[in-house]
Amino acid sequence: MKKIKWLLLLISLSTFVAYEAYSGYPMPPAVTYGLIRDEYGHPLLHGSSAWLVKADTPTNICAGHTIEGLIRPDVNYRLSLELENEPPLMREYAALVGTPMQIIVKIGEDVQPLTPSPFFNAPAAGTSRRIDFCTGVDSDNDGLPDAWEWLIIAWSEGLYSSLADITPDGDLDNDGMTNLQEFLAGTNPLLATDLLKVTNLERVKDSNRMAITFTTVENRRYRVVTTTLGAENQWIPVPTADSAKAGLSYQTYKGTGRDITLYLDTQQPAAMFRIAVD
Repeated sequence: MKKIKWLLLLISLSTFVAYEAYSGYPMPPAVTYGLIRDEYGHPLLHGSSAWLVKADTPTNICAGHTIEGLIRPDVNYRLSLELENEPPLMREYAALVGTPMQIIVKIGEDVQPLTPSPFFNAPAAGTSRRIDFCTGVDSDNDGLPDAWEWLIIAWSEGLYSSLADITPDGDLDNDGMTNLQEFLAGTNPLLATDLLKVTNLERVKDSNRMAITFTTVENRRYRVVTTTLGAENQWIPVPTADSAKAGLSYQTYKGTGRDITLYLDTQQPAAMFRIAVD
């Protein structure tokens, strides 16, 4: 009879200690997502990965994403951080709100420098936020990787000689696109005829559709987005087709280096359209 009492006491004590050790509980995860480009502006696709680690222990991986293409038109990575409300943590890969974190990007097995800074504190539970990155060194911290800037300097044939000459807000060829916009669009900032622009816009005869023609470059993907008048900060995708009679759907189109014509429905209130490039 005494042995049974001691056994019950030990079981109760063990349960009590476990409860005290893990008094916290899991909370909704915090999601970080966005688009990672290489140092020449191309979105990373196959053969790369993104990892979320604790900044003080980079080997402690909290989340990972193998980049195999675009998750959606303008996103190629998504990291979900599991959170708990208080220490000690029940799960090694979880974190507390405010924990210093770091995003690590690899191309193959090589860790890449990132712009902007990949360090941040774990955000509140249930939140999501977008952070876009470029790989490569950005020694003047202007948002343009050094490799791209030096390439432009080399192309200028002596017209420019330092990173200070290539600023993100500058427009070297005076074509209306800033250097940063040219970097993102994959166009040449020294050539005024090489830019992203709509070359033709017209209604299709005997149809509710409109044809929009625009310039493209290789290694970029394009889509049409729209906003209602007065809501210029809320651009949403538009269903399109690559022929006048094809069915409309939400999709992106690979650049060819030549003009592309897309078709969209015009049966909607007054709106503005533009071409988005990834």
